[in-house]
Parts: sequence; structure tokens; C-alpha cells
Amino acid sequence: MDHAVDQVDQASQDALAKAEADYNQAKADLDAAIAKGDKQAEETARKALANAELAWNNTKEAVQNAGTRVADGVNSAIDATKDAAKETGAAVKDAGEDAVNEMKEAGQKAEDKLNNVKEALKN
Repeated sequence: MDHAVDQVDQASQDALAKAEADYNQAKADLDAAIAKGDKQAEETARKALANAELAWNNTKEAVQNAGTRVADGVNSAIDATKDAAKETGAAVKDAGEDAVNEMKEAGQKAEDKLNNVKEALKN
């Protein structure tokens, strides 16, 4: 499960980095068009910048939503594990509690990564 969380986190970071790079490039293109005094290029660059900014904001929102869904899924798995442990008796209960603890750790890691992504989005 931890590997899956890491993959989601890496894909999220990659998507954010690309969207930010596209935005920064569009901004640089606009600055260059303004410096040249090319009104047609400036208009095109402004549109490209607006599109890049929208894409970047949409990516931020999508990453945040994906992180929330991962955390919710982990929490659901924890709840299901707890319920199963209660129903299977003392011997299995010990094993279930170990699984719950591992799931909690994975859930905490997912939540920590989500918080890191949220913090990065604030910047």
C-alpha cells in the first residue's frame, strides 16, 4: 500500500512540476513579446499564459482531490480491518491489530504526503 501511495505522490509532484513549468514558460514568452513590442505575439502569449494558469490551477485542485481520495481509501481500509478483527476472535484479533497498525502507519504517511502537497500548493 505504501508503494501505491508513493506512486500517487510522485505522479502528483510530476504533474504539478510540469504545469508550473508550462506556466513559467508562458509568462517568459509574454515578457519577451512585450519587450519586443510585438502586439500580435503579446496577445497570443497572454492567451497562452491564461490557459497555462488555468491548467496549473486545475492540476493543483486535481492533485489535492487525489490525495484526499487516497487518504479516504486508506481510512476505509483501516475501518474494514478493525471490523474484521473484532469479528474473528482473540487469536486473529492480535494479527488484525498488527495489520491495523500497519494500515494506520500507511494512512499517516498518505496524510503526511497529502499535507506536503497541500503545503506545496500554498507556495
